[in-house]
Amino acid sequence: MKEKRKKPSNPAPVIARFLDIWLGRKWEQLPDVLQITYAKTTSDSLPNTERQLAGMPLAYVKVLRAIKVSPVIIDYHVECDYADGRDSDVRVIRMVCESGVYDPDPCGNWGVNPISIYRVWEGEGA
Repeated sequence: MKEKRKKPSNPAPVIARFLDIWLGRKWEQLPDVLQITYAKTTSDSLPNTERQLAGMPLAYVKVLRAIKVSPVIIDYHVECDYADGRDSDVRVIRMVCESGVYDPDPCGNWGVNPISIYRVWEGEGA
């Protein structure tokens, strides 16, 4: 008998949790939401991500839309208002679904690629 294939996983709870971690500065929870390959192959991935996010303290955040780039990549356009008074913007946060390091898999685990957070949407209609 043929083995049943696992269903593709849902990225929505992961992006919601990531944004909650960022907004609430709950850095100890970061390992649960980072992209597998980034977390396991980038030296100091957790301290670097914490520093990156702490330097952009959020006052408010809202997901505007999700764009499916491929079965294993989704770009979330996220409206960010900052607690330090800088101008609000729309960030493009990329999520990648993997079952292991360098192993993209739509049935794997979704994680945020923290480098993508530096990408600001400059197009129309975020």
